[in-house]
Amino acid sequence: PWQEKLCVLVADSAYSQRSFVFEQSKHKNLVVIARVRSNRIFYQSPPVDSSKKKRGCPKKYGERFNLADVETWHSPDERTQIQQTTCKGRLLNITILAWHQMLMRGTKHQKMYCHPFTLLRIHVTDDTNQSLWKPMWLIVIGEQRGEISPTVANHCYRQRFDIEHMLRFSKQRLLMTEFQTPDIKHEENWIHLVILAYVQLWVARKLA
Repeated sequence: PWQEKLCVLVADSAYSQRSFVFEQSKHKNLVVIARVRSNRIFYQSPPVDSSKKKRGCPKKYGERFNLADVETWHSPDERTQIQQTTCKGRLLNITILAWHQMLMRGTKHQKMYCHPFTLLRIHVTDDTNQSLWKPMWLIVIGEQRGEISPTVANHCYRQRFDIEHMLRFSKQRLLMTEFQTPDIKHEENWIHLVILAYVQLWVARKLA
C-alpha cells in the first residue's frame, strides 16, 4: 500500500553493510537509516573540477573519513542542537553533526559511488555538559534522503529501541527462539503466535 510513498527502514549496524544498502538503494521511495560501528571508514565525494579534464576514468572517491580518527574529518555540512526531557525529567542536550554526499567502498558489481549518503554523528550530554553515552553514528541513504532531516533521522532510530523489550521478553519468557522445525511455514506461524501473545500481555498490562 505504500509503494509510491516515502518509506523509512530503520536498522542496526548489521544492516549497514554494502551488500544490504546497495540492494535497498534500488527502491526509489525507500530511505534506510542504519547505525554504523565507530571504526568504519568512509570517503568524501571527489571534488568536481570541469576546468581540468584528464584522460581515463574520473576519480570516484575523495578523501578518507575514518570515524575513529578525528583528524580525518572535514567540517560538517550541518550542525543541529536540540534538547529533550526524559519521562523522569532529565534534560538531554543532543548535538547532531551531518556530512552530506559521503561514500562507502563498493565492488565491480555493487557500485556504491552511485549511492551517496548522509553521515550523522549524534552526541548526547547532560545539563553539566558531560557525555552520557558514546556518540552514535548513523547513515541515511536513499534517493529521497534529503527529505529526512538530521533531527527526524535521530528520532526514527530512537524509536527502534521500543522493539528491544518485545524481543528480549519474547525470547526469555515466551520461548520465541526455542521452537525448532524444518518447516519454514511452521516457524513463521510460531513467531506470529509469540508476537500475538506479547501484544495481548501488553494490552492487558494495566489489568494485572
